[in-house]
This record gives sequence, C-alpha cells and structure tokens, in this order.
Amino acid sequence: PWHQLSEDSCSVDYEPTTYTAIEYVLSHVTPTPNDGFVDYGCGLGRGLAMAVKSGFPRAIGVELSADLCRAAEDNLRRSLGAEAKSVKIHCADASAWKTPDDATVIYLFNPFRGRVLEQTLDQIEASLVRRPRRLTVLYLQPLSDPNTVAEREWLETVHEETVEGIRFCVFRRQP
Repeated sequence: PWHQLSEDSCSVDYEPTTYTAIEYVLSHVTPTPNDGFVDYGCGLGRGLAMAVKSGFPRAIGVELSADLCRAAEDNLRRSLGAEAKSVKIHCADASAWKTPDDATVIYLFNPFRGRVLEQTLDQIEASLVRRPRRLTVLYLQPLSDPNTVAEREWLETVHEETVEGIRFCVFRRQP
C-alpha cells in the first residue's frame, strides 16, 4: 500500500478508479471559466487530470500521503504538460484543510470516512457560508458512510446510479 493506516484511522487505502468511470462522472457537470474543481483524496491524480481535460480551468487535489502527492505531481506533469500549471496538490489532512471559496465541484472517490469525512464536509459548508454559490458534489463508492453526505441539509441528492460496479451520487447546492 502507499501508506500504512492504523485500525482507528478514518482514511481509506488508496484505490484507483478507471478513466472511463471518471469521464462518465464528469459528464454530469459542464465546466465554466469560473469553476474550481477539488479532489479530496486525489491519490495519483487521475481525477485531476480528467477534470482539466474536461475543461475545468483549475483543479486542486488534497491528499494525506506525501508519497501519493509526489506521484500525482509527476503523473500530472507527464499527462498534462503545460496544462499541469492549472493543478495544485496540497499534502494535507482534508479535515483541517480550508476549502477554497471558489470551489464549485467537489470530487470524492471514497477518500475517507467517519470524523474526517464529517469535518471535511464542515469545511466545505464553511466555505459556502463565507461565499454562497452553487456547488456540485460527485461522490463515488460511498462505502463506509453512505448517508453522511446525503444527510447534509445544505445538499440535495439529484442523481444516483451504479457505474462499472461503483455506486455514484451527485449532490447539489443552489445558493
């Protein structure tokens, strides 16, 4: 594994998803020049690369593992070339990381659970309080806390399905 986790950890071991699944999930949003994409638990950067290739003008990855952060930066330089400058990777604990006030699309591929997921959602909500705006949350494989995001009253579930055996949910918030 890319990093070792304690039994009480809220993190989830690194698990890549397919480019096909990411592409399909991203087809549920239409990026504009004002959109900001945030991938929590960005792993090797696949979601970030696909977001930039799908038209997002900027993308941010948040990853706890320093090894995965370095690998993601290398992968993005190789796959995106000059476009890699529109991506930033933050090696940080998502639960303490301040969500940017211009984030409009949040991408989660089962990155963590429990306390970390709850506190990350609190950070996202705090950003929306600071700067009210539309927000879309794309959540894949919500295995550990399937209702944690859906139970947030500031989000509305707008779509649910299974893609390549992966559960996929879209949540929206309108200001």
